[in-house]
Amino acid sequence: MSLKDLVEKAFSVAKDYLNLPSRESLENIDWSSISSIVTTIGIWLILIGFSALVIWLIRAIGLYKMAKKNNDKLAFLAFIPYGGMFVMGRIIRKNQIIWYRN
Repeated sequence: MSLKDLVEKAFSVAKDYLNLPSRESLENIDWSSISSIVTTIGIWLILIGFSALVIWLIRAIGLYKMAKKNNDKLAFLAFIPYGGMFVMGRIIRKNQIIWYRN
């Protein structure tokens, strides 16, 4: 029994058990519509990722400038994702808020 026969037998068993479409109908799929859908999803994911990167960079630059204005030696941590939260805490602590007592 060749590999081709085993694959065909496995496919026929799976088709009967799982109610799959026939092999001929799978060969006649219009891949252009599927590839256009996948391409569209890929482009959207790239755009969302690029937008998130730009927003993160703008936030990090602003936080870095605020920290530098307060003479913070660890201002560079604003460009590290969780380091930015640390820098925010240091800025808030240095600039005492009226209702916040240390």
